[in-house]
Amino acid sequence: TGGIAEPLAARLRETGGEPLIAPPDITTAQGWTGVLDQARAQGQLRRIIHAGGIGVDPAAIRSQALEGLLALGQALSASQAPVELVIVGENIQDVASDDPVPAQSALLLAPALVLPPECPWISCRLIDVPADDPVRTADRLLAEIHDPRGDRLVAYRRHRRWVRDFQPLEITSRVSATAPGPL
Repeated sequence: TGGIAEPLAARLRETGGEPLIAPPDITTAQGWTGVLDQARAQGQLRRIIHAGGIGVDPAAIRSQALEGLLALGQALSASQAPVELVIVGENIQDVASDDPVPAQSALLLAPALVLPPECPWISCRLIDVPADDPVRTADRLLAEIHDPRGDRLVAYRRHRRWVRDFQPLEITSRVSATAPGPL
C-alpha cells in the first residue's frame, strides 16, 4: 500500500475511527468475506478504503491491486450490506494530457464505475493521489474522504484537485436533414 496504511490508520484513530488493516495479498472473495466478517464483528462497517493501487509498479497493477479489488467487490456484492468503497491509487486518470498515464493503472477505474450500478448498496469513490510522502498522502486522503462534496472520481496533480464532470451541451442551431452538394 505504498506505506500509507499505518499513517492513514493513525489519522483515522485520531478522529475516533477503529480501522482494520487487511493484509494486502487477499485475492479471493472468500478471503475478503473473512475480513468483512471480522470488521462487522467489531462494529458497523460503513467504509472500506482499498489502497492497493498506491506504490505499485504499473506492470503489476493487475496482479497486485485489481485482482484483490475485484475479489472484494464479489464479497461485498454477496453480502448486500450498504457500504462505501474508496479506491485509492496513483496515476490512474489522465487529467491534463501532459502526464502520460500507464494504461494498466486505468484498470482501477472499472470497479469504481461498474460496482454502483450493478450493486446499488455499494457506493464507490476513486481517489487518485501521488504517493510521494505517506503522511501527506494519508492526510490528503482523509480530507478527501470527509469532503462533503463526495465527488466520485478525484485526481490530485501538482497541488490541484481535479474532478470528472460533465456539462450539458446546448445545441443552438438546427442541422439540415439533407447535406448540400452531390452524394
